[in-house]
Amino acid sequence: MATKEKATLAQVAGENSHSNYTKHGIDYLLAQLHKVRQTGHGRWIGCCPSHNDKSPSLTIRDDDGVILLKCFAGCSAYEIVSAVGMEMSNLFPEQREYSKQNISKNPFPAADVLRCIQMEALIVAVTACNIVKDTSLSDKEKNRLLIAAARIGGAYV
Repeated sequence: MATKEKATLAQVAGENSHSNYTKHGIDYLLAQLHKVRQTGHGRWIGCCPSHNDKSPSLTIRDDDGVILLKCFAGCSAYEIVSAVGMEMSNLFPEQREYSKQNISKNPFPAADVLRCIQMEALIVAVTACNIVKDTSLSDKEKNRLLIAAARIGGAYV
């Protein structure tokens, strides 16, 4: 690889940025790839190192320290990181210590919570219809109703 091309890759990889250039991050990964170019904030495309790639088929995304990889030729993330001398653990930020301040009060997206509540509400509604019809509930149905009630109540917390 020509010196000029190496310098360009180093700049793309952020070697001159505030992040440290280690084997554990996006900077190192990008420096190992050919024909790398940035396609957006925290997004790149380049040639996949795990197969004979002539034109870029690998997309790379830095998602708040987590490195996401997608080879459109079908190579796995394991094959990709192994080809550049990295390990799967290098795709994830080092484990941070968490305190109550760091933990979100609502760790799940509202749409996911509502989807779950919708299913549990359906179970409650069907059970209520059976009770109105004077249909006796099996132990399994009673237990499922209690689970639905607990999940609906737990969604508030």
